[in-house]
Parts: sequence; C-alpha cells; structure tokens
Amino acid sequence: PLIEALDALDWREAAYAAWALSLDERFALVVPSLLRAMQHQEWRVRADAAAGLVRSADPRAIPTMRAALADNAWQVRMEAVSYFGLLGDAESLESIKPSRTYPHIAVRTAAEAALKTQDWSR
Repeated sequence: PLIEALDALDWREAAYAAWALSLDERFALVVPSLLRAMQHQEWRVRADAAAGLVRSADPRAIPTMRAALADNAWQVRMEAVSYFGLLGDAESLESIKPSRTYPHIAVRTAAEAALKTQDWSR
C-alpha cells in the first residue's frame, strides 16, 4: 500500500508514503520505489525519498542522487550530499565539494561534515 501511495494525487499522502518507506529496512524492495519518488514534483516527496536512499546507501541510487545535488530544494540537496558523504569514495567526495558554498546553511553544513569525516583517512 505504501508503494501505491507514492502515486497519490495528494502530495501529502505521497510524502508520508515516501517517509514511511524510508524507514523500511528491506532496502532491496523499497529502493526502486524511492528512486521513482525522486521524480515527484513536490520537494517534500523527493526529500523523504532521498532520506531513505541515504539510509540504504544503495549504489543503484548514484545517478539519481547525483542529479539531486542540483535539485531546487535545499532539503533534497542536503540528503544528496549526505548520501555521497556516506559512500565516502574519492569521486563521491569530489562531487559534494561544490556544496560547501551553497547558499543554504544546511547544505553547506552537510558538505563540511561529510568532508571533515573523511579527512582523517587522507
């Protein structure tokens, strides 16, 4: 039912469905639905879906989360930064460096935190 609710006409219902799915530990089952939700018009749906993708750290989300680094909503961008920070490989960290100068403090803070966490290994 939650996966079906992602297609609800009411964005609130779709957002709550994305949020609930983001808490599901069965990532193999929910990641495809969360990826689909990342195409939703409403930023709240995309942000909740992105949060689930961060929790999953699923590599299937890389292209979608790379696009989310340019999302109009800072809430989505922040999650994308967190996702790539969690992956922690050189390419992922390089992709979030520009976010250190993003206008919204939450995105900048997420980028700085992700990059600082990885500095110990350099």
